[in-house]
Amino acid sequence: MFQNYFRGIKKKDRKKRILFAGISPTNFVQFAPIYEVLKQDSRIEVFLSGMSHGKDRPQDIYRYFDVDKKFIIKEKVAKRFYFDIYVSPDFHLVGKRHGVSVQMFHGNSFRNFSINEEAKNFDHLFLMGSYMKRKFLELGIFKEGESRFEEIGMPQTDALLNNTDTGLREKLNLNKKFATVLYAPVWAHMESFLEDVRRTLQELTSLEVNLLVKMHHGFYSKELNKIKWQEYLDELLKKNINMHLIKDFDIVPYMRISDLLVSDASGVVHQFSILDRPIVCIKIDIDEFRKGYPNLDQAAYANRAVVEVSTGESLKEAVLKELADPGRLSRQRLAMAKEYFYNIGFSTKYAISRLYRFLNKEPLQYREKEI
Repeated sequence: MFQNYFRGIKKKDRKKRILFAGISPTNFVQFAPIYEVLKQDSRIEVFLSGMSHGKDRPQDIYRYFDVDKKFIIKEKVAKRFYFDIYVSPDFHLVGKRHGVSVQMFHGNSFRNFSINEEAKNFDHLFLMGSYMKRKFLELGIFKEGESRFEEIGMPQTDALLNNTDTGLREKLNLNKKFATVLYAPVWAHMESFLEDVRRTLQELTSLEVNLLVKMHHGFYSKELNKIKWQEYLDELLKKNINMHLIKDFDIVPYMRISDLLVSDASGVVHQFSILDRPIVCIKIDIDEFRKGYPNLDQAAYANRAVVEVSTGESLKEAVLKELADPGRLSRQRLAMAKEYFYNIGFSTKYAISRLYRFLNKEPLQYREKEI
């Protein structure tokens, strides 16, 4: 089918082709703001591919989104044809038949999972912020003045500064008398950490707040967990009418309606700082985390603009204290956001301008999608 589609077009009539490949729906969430712009341009075709759980089933990645299914193609097909630009937040490359390859990165945090030698395999790096750039230089992966560096930001976070009321509070039936707390833990393969997550949930459900819970997808894997998290969460939901479990892949709309974030080592901490609202983090075992993240930056962890506590009564006290004085760490939070993200609120436009430059085309005027 796709072979005939590609071969049936004369070269002079061919539209510019962009291939995006990820390994999970959250990867596409990062690319989605860019996709929404590119699909408005009749001169461009955006194809979607990728490996889902190591298998060539891209439909499993994109079935949750409003995309044209005829442009979802398997990697084994994508490898046979030429694309003008290849874009991915993952480090694996789909074949070699592309004009320009672009690394978007999966995230930006003190764990530095994205600071990897494999970034050298890409022609351009869409850096998220000055912190990411500095770590690449400090570890000697790249040198000062690297031509592949593009100071872009994180397009997914642009929507944090969109003040349009989407009706999400009403959809969730949030109690207007209560503050809204978002709990978004990272997943880590350590029993002590996972027990802390369970205790944190218990403590938060005892507070008079609207509790939004966004679990990392790792918690739902039966192979990775001794705790049956879905069953545990379902039991909590039955007992707590003000608790809401978020299954959407995009956390940004839920950040926008939250007054405070509770997390730990997750990159959502840095994203939430853009909103300049309180952040409470559960202490982590640095030595244990470093086993999984060898580039973990302990100094950056210690200097985050958050209130760090152990789970238990101190957690509840910290949440209530920060809700009562939300501006207390404002200056530090804004500084953190500036360090981790370029072009806050406008990174999609910067990404689009670079992609059109690579295509040697002038960008069209486009409509931004309300999120």
